Amino acid sequence: MIADVARTLAGEEGRHLAIEAPTGVGKTLSYLIPGIAIAREEQKTLVVSTANVALQDQIFSKDLPLLRKIIPDLRFTAAFGRGRYVCPRNLAALASSEPTQQDLLAFLDDELTPNNQEEQKRCARLKGDLDGYKWDGLRDHTDIAIADDLWRD
Repeated sequence: MIADVARTLAGEEGRHLAIEAPTGVGKTLSYLIPGIAIAREEQKTLVVSTANVALQDQIFSKDLPLLRKIIPDLRFTAAFGRGRYVCPRNLAALASSEPTQQDLLAFLDDELTPNNQEEQKRCARLKGDLDGYKWDGLRDHTDIAIADDLWRD
């Protein structure tokens, strides 16, 4: 697979290739390794787009850190859809236990209030993690459960 991807990426024409294989075979590394090598050779940036957040997170959290062990100067980042990130302003409002701020918030937007005190405490923990750089603000990177309707707000 790696050789097929490398040949396809290095070719001048027809840079299309379809690969089908079962889960766990190594498809991701089979396109990352030659993709990185050719991007470096051509002094270009490699962009990988995925169909789902799980694969994107696997590449960012597992595969690229593994490749960094053999390519120490490998630099990478991830961009998830904006709906996956917390809104710091809304989180601060939801985490607040000050009645005056909550009253104003409820007046402005009744959907931006926690449903109960437990939810407010979870929001406060998330805010503490975000402020303390223990959490990157990505919904998939916390084990603290927040209801879908509250997350969307």
